[in-house]
Amino acid sequence: MQKTNLIPIFDRNFKNILMCKRINPPFKNMYNLIGGKVEESESLKSSVYREMLEEISLTCDDVILHPIMDITYYQDKQQIYVYSGILNKNYIPPANYEQSLYWIDLQSNFNDLDIFAGNGNLYHILKQSSYILKGV
Repeated sequence: MQKTNLIPIFDRNFKNILMCKRINPPFKNMYNLIGGKVEESESLKSSVYREMLEEISLTCDDVILHPIMDITYYQDKQQIYVYSGILNKNYIPPANYEQSLYWIDLQSNFNDLDIFAGNGNLYHILKQSSYILKGV
């Protein structure tokens, strides 16, 4: 099974979520969560912090990530691990990343499959992440 992670990162006020605009398939030109592949030799927790550092230059000092859910797609032989956190500082997404980063309003329609990646899963992932993080 291919293992990947998704990392919803909320601003301190729970008004926005940090997303990238994909430049490659699948979901080219759509907004998606930060994340990537889990390397063979690393733990899930290590993989989410590595991806966060590589993709958005944030560390465990900036965001404490919490496990939210695992999703398994048996047909596609894919496992997705969702870890989420709240950014503890102001953050302006840098313009020099391969995939552009944006703060997206949490009132957006994350079920709009023409704009958001994930085949409709983003809404559920963000709701669960928000619910769990507000209780942490």
